[in-house]
Amino acid sequence: MTRAPCALPVIDEAGIYLGVVSRTTLMRFLDRDTPPVLPAQPEVAPLHLNPQFPHQAVDPVVKAA
Repeated sequence: MTRAPCALPVIDEAGIYLGVVSRTTLMRFLDRDTPPVLPAQPEVAPLHLNPQFPHQAVDPVVKAA
């Protein structure tokens, strides 16, 4: 199925054409039990460590401006 250049035909026992199955349809059917993907969470700015910590009594994280 993954190598087929197009959707695959579906026939019954008598060879009568019933329709087609595409890769997309097959993957959606196989993946029906997977929970939906949650929306992306907002990005958080990276922390910048204070290079002088712990030698001085300073905060280990540099506050963003």
